[in-house]
Amino acid sequence: MLVQTLSLVAVKLLLFLVQALGRRGLLLLKPALAFLLRPYRKQVIQINLQRCFPEKSRKEIKTLHQKYLNYLTDVILQSLLGFASSKSTLAYWQSFAPHNLLDQMATNKTNCFVVMGHTSNWEWAGLRAGMQQGLHMAAVYKPQSNTKIDRFLKKTRRRFGTEMVAMSEVPRFLSKQESPWCLTFIADQNPPKETAHWVDFFGIKTAFFSGWSRLALRKNIPVLLAVPKDLDSWNRCMDFSILYNGTEELSSEELTARFAQALEAQIRNKPEAWLWSHKRWKHGYMPK
Repeated sequence: MLVQTLSLVAVKLLLFLVQALGRRGLLLLKPALAFLLRPYRKQVIQINLQRCFPEKSRKEIKTLHQKYLNYLTDVILQSLLGFASSKSTLAYWQSFAPHNLLDQMATNKTNCFVVMGHTSNWEWAGLRAGMQQGLHMAAVYKPQSNTKIDRFLKKTRRRFGTEMVAMSEVPRFLSKQESPWCLTFIADQNPPKETAHWVDFFGIKTAFFSGWSRLALRKNIPVLLAVPKDLDSWNRCMDFSILYNGTEELSSEELTARFAQALEAQIRNKPEAWLWSHKRWKHGYMPK
């Protein structure tokens, strides 16, 4: 319990420092944080990059590794600042494309899912989602083992209106909603291998979460894909494309594969802007 309390105090002090420094102050800290991150999961990152881009030379992989660390540094600093920023400031840094499909869902009062990967700044996108008009916005999250940190992060992430829904609470969320809603899944993490869909991802059989696709097909819920359209790291924009219209006949495996293929295309377009330090291929392929 003492460790949990001390961890929470440390996080609150860090956010206070970030708020005091502001954007300019954090930019001054960026070189130092980038240097500290150099050894972070170095082997995991390089193995992942080599696995996905076997055609690249060692020098190209090293360059991409460095670009990724620069991206990760931005995401960390920006996320901390976003947790302490005003609503108007966050909306300036992170916008949603005008007249996007999410707006159409709101106009039509249609429930929907959004699926996305760890691209662009997912924390900013989650905060910005709470400002969406016409839909009750929510996001699925995995609770932290530190319950004090978990409660604090949950409160911080919903400060602009986004409801945080634990994975185990998704069925309850769907059953209790009366107003039109949108539930977001960050769907590129390692799932339990027993329930995973195994689909091609960078030419590798990869485990993906299957729950969102099964639910979408069972309940005929349209699925939107989040598509980053960032102009630069401090001018981020999220657009949306249709992944499943709610009526099409297909299997949940095919829907999951669509997401994997779309995510791969996003990563190939801007390879440094994905979470390469995640142990994405921790599970070996388990054929049925």
